[in-house]
Amino acid sequence: MEVSQIRSEQPPYPGYLYVPETPGPHPGILLLHGSEGGYGNFWSIPGEPPFPVGEAKSTAKMARHFASLGFVAYSYSYFHADNIKGFSHYPPGELVNIDIQDTAAALAWLKSSPYVEGRPVGIWGGSRGAEQALILASMATQINNFNAYPDVIIAKSPSDFVFPGLSQEGADALSTGATFPENYCSAWSLNGNPIEIFSPIEIEKIETPTLITYGAEDEIWGPHVDVKKLEHRLNASGRRALHFNLSNNDDPKKLMDTIIRELSEESPASHTVFIRFLDEGHNPRPNTNSSVFQLMIAEFFLKKYLH
Repeated sequence: MEVSQIRSEQPPYPGYLYVPETPGPHPGILLLHGSEGGYGNFWSIPGEPPFPVGEAKSTAKMARHFASLGFVAYSYSYFHADNIKGFSHYPPGELVNIDIQDTAAALAWLKSSPYVEGRPVGIWGGSRGAEQALILASMATQINNFNAYPDVIIAKSPSDFVFPGLSQEGADALSTGATFPENYCSAWSLNGNPIEIFSPIEIEKIETPTLITYGAEDEIWGPHVDVKKLEHRLNASGRRALHFNLSNNDDPKKLMDTIIRELSEESPASHTVFIRFLDEGHNPRPNTNSSVFQLMIAEFFLKKYLH
């Protein structure tokens, strides 16, 4: 169902909420941004154009697109949200000790909201947001809210382990090429208790359809992250993951047909799909097969598992 007409609503947590104009309720999707922060300018690169901010940032634009497809889409700002109207004092200001209980609360609110009314709700996360989405789902049994469990996960360029936090000092160092401070802090916590940095993300504990896309030549994560380890960990637990490669010379539609066929032959419990782009993958250039397929497969997953 494509509705195209959407409206903005004010959510109780920081971020941007978009609702289809057609009569609801509708399934929902919670979107988690990356290290650029909730407003979009947590860090910048001297000499480069400033990053889009506010509702012009990529996660908010993605939310509007999903809303135009018939989903209630909430681009949730889990840190650095002080520029968002009504949240000038919302903690935290840095990517440090983000309590995933707060993200779970935003997810639970979305599922119980009058726009969704208990319909299925998924999580789409990019980069650090993808990392957080996988951590949240893997620790679901420790989150005291049944409504906080996502019905589908789409993780775009996640980490395979709990990556350290990013303070304002660290962000400034990345922006200017200065020496990065090595006083590692935790990015994530649960009920105020820091989640151990460098520990593996326990993807084998996730019991919901999961899509993971990543690049073979990811310049942002660099050599620090190896997403293949997530797949190896899942296979080692006895669960089968579907794996596909796509280069910019391959036909996206042909790969899409293959994925649809193979998923129809699997039980929903084993629907974990890895898409490895044989290029940068993290932020693929517009109009390449990678960028086209990123959106194509995300839309398919949402429609299949939320509708």
